[in-house]
Amino acid sequence: MNIELLPHKGVIIEDEFIGFGTDIRNLNKKYKMKTYGNMHYLFDSNLQIETADNMICMIDCCVAYDSLIVPSINGHSLFRVETDQVIEMLNEILNETGVSTEQGYSYMWFGSDVSCWREMKVEDAEEMVREAKEDGTYEEMKVDIERDILRSRYFETIGIGKAGYYS
Repeated sequence: MNIELLPHKGVIIEDEFIGFGTDIRNLNKKYKMKTYGNMHYLFDSNLQIETADNMICMIDCCVAYDSLIVPSINGHSLFRVETDQVIEMLNEILNETGVSTEQGYSYMWFGSDVSCWREMKVEDAEEMVREAKEDGTYEEMKVDIERDILRSRYFETIGIGKAGYYS
């Protein structure tokens, strides 16, 4: 599923524009969403929509390596693009420098209300390998460790908010 992220505007899903300020009840009629309070989930929870007073204010896409969603921003794909390249690309596209707000786990472009997040950095995965080898558990954990090494190279979510959302 291709999704075009439009900072400060919304998203395009299947050629349909869904903008910030759209009443979520209109989308609930078209899409089968899981809803928990002001959070709404589509496409097996790969797309999260936050609302305030039933109006869309933030959209977060899962962009993990195995995601069902293929997001892009200004025509540039963000799917299976490693974190350093995403940061570089967004710095250029958004004409501002992303700020790491959690020591490399998340980055924010405050002027554009764009955010990226990952659970694990490459250094974390490398540390897991060292520890597992030292503990003698590497072979039994090898499949999980290799998956985590792959995951650590990519952001897991990319979010956009309405103007002023992250400030």
